[in-house]
Amino acid sequence: MRIRSSIALGLGLGLGLSLSWAPSLAQAANGLRPRTPAKFASVPCMQTIAPGDVLHIDYSVDYDDIELTPDELPDSRKHQWFAFSKQLYDFGFPIWINQSDYDRAEQNGDITVMFGPEDILDTSAVWPAGTSVRITPDDPRLPITMEQAAMGIDWDTTGVGPGTWLVAAYTWEPENNLWSPRFGAVRIEDPADPEAGGPTVFLPFDDGLFVLRGEPLALSACVEAPGGSTFTASWATVDGVNEPQWVPFIEDEPVASGDLSVEFVPPAEAGTAVKVRIEVTDPAGRSYVAFTPRTIAVSGEIAEDDTGGGEDVGGGEGCGGCRTAPSSPGLLVGLGLLVLGSCRRRR
Repeated sequence: MRIRSSIALGLGLGLGLSLSWAPSLAQAANGLRPRTPAKFASVPCMQTIAPGDVLHIDYSVDYDDIELTPDELPDSRKHQWFAFSKQLYDFGFPIWINQSDYDRAEQNGDITVMFGPEDILDTSAVWPAGTSVRITPDDPRLPITMEQAAMGIDWDTTGVGPGTWLVAAYTWEPENNLWSPRFGAVRIEDPADPEAGGPTVFLPFDDGLFVLRGEPLALSACVEAPGGSTFTASWATVDGVNEPQWVPFIEDEPVASGDLSVEFVPPAEAGTAVKVRIEVTDPAGRSYVAFTPRTIAVSGEIAEDDTGGGEDVGGGEGCGGCRTAPSSPGLLVGLGLLVLGSCRRRR
């Protein structure tokens, strides 16, 4: 189940929160240190290229991260690059890439007990063959240095099918491997058959979204779709780690290629943290789904029968590594301490 991967992120946060209670363990491994993400400047909401084009991707890191602790795998602290053909509402991806990575980490004493096939990209049913491509290989992965980042990477799209692709960087440093999504869509379009890839929709990254309940919030998106296409917009309260139930507030409205502005008015029953989902469907019945990358903070009076979202404190939740973590920090701390007590590295 994908929930295990979400628990893994919670575990990482729980371990970090438990640092003040376990200073001696903090010196025993790399488990408590933050992983180094790839960072991106703003990119267009959508880039359109042809099959076989080479797309250059700029990124940066804040510092060189190459000094391994004695208990790490020799190829730890590396970056790898992928493209994915669909979005998940939490922008989440499996914790592991291949079975060898998983096995080597297990043999090294890293925490793998709560993971299974769904947490490995190569064996996940959520990401069957053709829904992800490796931009850079598993071996060798790229060193995490400012010099390497300054070169960027080049994605040769030869052999990649038409459609919508999302780029993400993977930080390999078990067991808290990290994903860094690049918030912009790449549309691969065959000039001879521009409709072959189906429609595209994307909501660009927009930090700090806040709205009063009952007041309108304008959300921007970009669309590429043939004439006769429609879109449906839905909202949901984010509560826990599983994808919520979506409630449409715009249904089957005509949509054309270009910028799209959607007005969302949080109803009384909305919780304090919500997301918006947009689905574009073309006349052939093909569709593509996009989500707001981060949650939207909703403030104001909550309906008396509201059961999702908890107390209205007016604050928002960030992407949090692009997994929605459990809402109780105490749970995370307890989980971190439990695992630290039962799964000490076998050294």
